[in-house]
Amino acid sequence: MSACVARQTDQATESAGDSSTGADGVSDEATTEATATTSVNPCERRFDQPPPDGLAPFGFGYVEFPEIDGDVFRFEDFDGDGHKDLLALLDLGGSDGAGGIYLQDCAGELRRHTSLTIPQRGEEPFVADFDGDGDFDVLLRESGSGGRYFFANDGYGHLSAPVTTPDTEYVVMTMLPIQLDRPRADLYLSGGYDVGGRIDRLGSNHVFEPLASGAIGAACFVTNAAAGDLDSDGRDDLVVIGSCNSPRAYLPLAVSLSRGTDLALSQGFAPELGYSLDFCDVQLVDIDGDDDLDIVTCASDGIASLVNDGGGLFDEPRLTPWPHIAFVQRLVPLTTGDGNLALVLQPGRHSYWHDSRQTWIWRPNDDWSSATYDEIEILGMLAGHGDFDGDGATDLAVRVGTEEGHLGLWLSTAE
Repeated sequence: MSACVARQTDQATESAGDSSTGADGVSDEATTEATATTSVNPCERRFDQPPPDGLAPFGFGYVEFPEIDGDVFRFEDFDGDGHKDLLALLDLGGSDGAGGIYLQDCAGELRRHTSLTIPQRGEEPFVADFDGDGDFDVLLRESGSGGRYFFANDGYGHLSAPVTTPDTEYVVMTMLPIQLDRPRADLYLSGGYDVGGRIDRLGSNHVFEPLASGAIGAACFVTNAAAGDLDSDGRDDLVVIGSCNSPRAYLPLAVSLSRGTDLALSQGFAPELGYSLDFCDVQLVDIDGDDDLDIVTCASDGIASLVNDGGGLFDEPRLTPWPHIAFVQRLVPLTTGDGNLALVLQPGRHSYWHDSRQTWIWRPNDDWSSATYDEIEILGMLAGHGDFDGDGATDLAVRVGTEEGHLGLWLSTAE
């Protein structure tokens, strides 16, 4: 794709009509016509009119793409041109699953680049460099199992036909890319109640094989997980949350630190603390401004946060009370226009007991002892997040519509 730069167009024409030249050699009549110099900036981003009760008051613009259908969206630079592109997937797990990669130009416009047919049981997409060749590949989990479908990227945003890693007897509760040997990504798999977890690595045949196994980051039934470099050693570490029946084999929130291509359980926080951490997203984000990753997730009566000491050790969970936490599954941190951290909270797609589109923006005070919140209208279900426009701030993708959804983007406009 050609580079997109601001361009200037100068147009000038000179035309001489019928003229006679006198003895002094000066034209008796000459006409010069010149058009004014015009500047055209093809990189100027368009915005649509957002709802007044959405994210606009918090430093976000809104743009909608009715032509891009999808249920789930992921942002990454698939063609290596420096712009984040879009993976859009529709009808995951259904009989008509389909998707495509859309390339972004400097103005934020998207054009369809390649299509992919999703295997009938494909769901839960992951984007990472699984084969270590420097570009971003796509992995789909097989619905209801530990099977996987791997699509290799050729470096230009074209994906291969899927290669299947079949399901095994290993019961997979949660799946997550993790970078223990940068730049390539491996895959963390959590097992059932007493199985523990394991790490799988993509082989030369594009099939995943176990790399390490054991009680890795296990928390009984793991319901959510996050990976990131907690101790600043250049390798990802792991945080998992889950639930336990009695007797308890592992812990409901567990932190495991990388040891080469393995993970070692470092800390756990037990249910006696009164925190119910099931099902909600767990996010790694710097909440205290010291440039390391802290932990934020849901608790029984509010938002639980755990502060990192910089070396991957965490303080006891602290609770910020909030009355609507029982409905929340989706939790996305972002920076508002005033430069402060906030959370966007939503029940999640499978919260049948509650309006799954109801959304709040939750803003803690400096020490997270309390928070203010507003119910907002973001026009759809949370369907992805990341830095889409390259300004270093988190943007949100939403699935607009109830039957056949399409893409809406909330883009941070904070300086």
